[in-house]
Amino acid sequence: MIIDEALLDIRVASTRIDELRFEMDPPLALAGRKIATREYLVMQVTLENGIVGTGYVLTRGQPIGAAAESVTQYVLGRNLTSLFAREERARGTSAEQRAQAVLDNCAWDLAGQLRQVPTWELLGRTSSSQPALLVAGYRRDGESDQVMARRLVQWRDKGFRSIKIAASFHDDSTTRLLRAIRDLVPADELAVVLDLGFAGRDVSEIADAIGSWQPYGVTWVEDPLPSCAAADMAALRASAPLPIAAGDEASPGELHQLLNQSAVDVLRADSTTVGGLSGVSDLAARANVPVSLHVYPETHRHAAMVMQTESPVEMFPPNDDFDFVDRFLHYAEPAVVDGRFLAPTAPGLGVVYRPEAVTRNVVRSASFMAD
Repeated sequence: MIIDEALLDIRVASTRIDELRFEMDPPLALAGRKIATREYLVMQVTLENGIVGTGYVLTRGQPIGAAAESVTQYVLGRNLTSLFAREERARGTSAEQRAQAVLDNCAWDLAGQLRQVPTWELLGRTSSSQPALLVAGYRRDGESDQVMARRLVQWRDKGFRSIKIAASFHDDSTTRLLRAIRDLVPADELAVVLDLGFAGRDVSEIADAIGSWQPYGVTWVEDPLPSCAAADMAALRASAPLPIAAGDEASPGELHQLLNQSAVDVLRADSTTVGGLSGVSDLAARANVPVSLHVYPETHRHAAMVMQTESPVEMFPPNDDFDFVDRFLHYAEPAVVDGRFLAPTAPGLGVVYRPEAVTRNVVRSASFMAD
């Protein structure tokens, strides 16, 4: 990290934890389950000079709030260096480790603001932009294949060139939708990623389904099996005719197993389960395949800018029915132009938390001050 030691010695004056809940009506149907709410935790750390760092995480039912209160109280009065998740034991999928990851992201936000540079400059830049991967492919209630295909293809007209679709191998619904999309637009104008949401268990069954999708220009098939099943994932990759991506919300150990067993063509990673941007940077340096990051585009776009290869930045459409981050977290400057994330120019992560916009969604709030 390129930052003066004197800046790293600035102390933490206060912290704030907000827990937010948004209802989804109708619920999101994904991989055979129904998701009726989205729950987030927002963390803010204020230094003694008044600069505020911000991070957030999807809690998905984990008790991250209590863990976040504990880790943020621990850093009160300590210097900025203490906020980074540099040790392996601070990186993983437990509530405590995910809270530490959010704290690490706050630290990178603060470090950039202290240097008055965007965070990616502290990580080391290689790209001026990265493609957006638009998560738009959740079927709405009563939506036919043709109606859904037209809805998705409209995003091409708004500059997006890659979309993600929630897929199923249990029936022909995914094949029908792919056919409807390709009736409207070729693969070189709108790429498609298929997300199986860890639903598979039988390698041959999934491989057969992937074979039926091959004619439709699929970029990769994502999370066909649980990330912990590295050997099965490797067997699937060896037999499947399309690239395999995996690793959403996996621990560093699980991701390393996927790499060690040559189980993926694209490694998916999430800063909130690998120790924040510190962990993502270490992981990307070791990976021998392209890395694509799971949601959190406000944070992950900075890591993507330093990837050695093209690294799609996952995002939801604005004002989406199934994602609510843009209701409470705003970019300090336009982030996406013609379907690509530009390298940010605002200091730090370049985000602004707006709690006043979502007061009715805040279910718990706690603030702590240094003595």
